[in-house]
Amino acid sequence: MPRHCLTLDLQNDPKKIAEYKHYHEKIWPEIRDSLFSAGVTNMEIYLHGTRMFMIMDVSADFSFEKKADPVRRWAPMEKVFDLAKQ
Repeated sequence: MPRHCLTLDLQNDPKKIAEYKHYHEKIWPEIRDSLFSAGVTNMEIYLHGTRMFMIMDVSADFSFEKKADPVRRWAPMEKVFDLAKQ
């Protein structure tokens, strides 16, 4: 199963960061369904300060081009290490 890791830098604004976290406590069913229908099988988002990190497990037919939001802010990360391949 393909996996994508992305990063995003938030504004250094504690109020906006708290609001972002609040919105993700329980996403709208329409958003969840949209992710599943696009081929996203699992997604986790982590936060450290203003840096966010997303892990997306997707189906083989997933495409960023088909699912992209109007403004794409998340940046893909390059995989530089895999313990399983050592």
